[in-house]
Amino acid sequence: MSSFNLNRMLERKKKIQELKFHKIIEKESEDVEKDKQENSKKIQVVRKSLMQSLEDEIKTLAEDKQIKIFQWLNSWIYYLSYEDTFDSSKLMTYKRGDIVHVNFGFNVHNELGGSHYAIVVEVDNAPTSGCVTVVPLRSEDTEEEAVNNMHEKTEVYLGSGVVCFGNGQNKYTVAKVNQIRAIDKMRILKPTNDKKHKVYPIDSELRKDILNKVDKKIIELFTKPKKTLDKSMPDE
Repeated sequence: MSSFNLNRMLERKKKIQELKFHKIIEKESEDVEKDKQENSKKIQVVRKSLMQSLEDEIKTLAEDKQIKIFQWLNSWIYYLSYEDTFDSSKLMTYKRGDIVHVNFGFNVHNELGGSHYAIVVEVDNAPTSGCVTVVPLRSEDTEEEAVNNMHEKTEVYLGSGVVCFGNGQNKYTVAKVNQIRAIDKMRILKPTNDKKHKVYPIDSELRKDILNKVDKKIIELFTKPKKTLDKSMPDE
């Protein structure tokens, strides 16, 4: 990012920090209507500046990136309009090993984004919980491609027949364990209702096998070996 763009971003950040939320205005202000009008004017200034910067920046990007931004902005508008009425308790209960199709959105640089399958790794996700923890998946047409393109330190090869949606059963799947994350259930495209959608993988042995592989890599990446952990603990 150029120093010019960074300075513009910092200037807007200051202006945004000056803005007040509707509830704060009503709670703290003696002259509510006057504060609302002042806040509204500031919002218009910030909005105009941000929209102009966004348009200027989009024009400089390659067409593929422009399309991705359009897709995510369109999705984000949908999520904003939907979040007040969204009720995660009306969805199916997601269990460890379930394969879900997720819209991860448009994220920064090396963070995974877009639409991907993912495997639920949370032990006991409550139906009332708005989030669920998943590990994203990617698939290749051949086993050779899947293995050769895999980052051994951060990913694990799961084999074929893991993703059974569409042509997924004919592909070879890798789990991107380093991209593990908690997602809002609004991001799940399917399955959302176990009465309408099948839950994959159906085979319990396959489910157990892929979870064992993913769990092993999670332990390797995000936990200390027991001996090291014991040494780091203070003596009683």
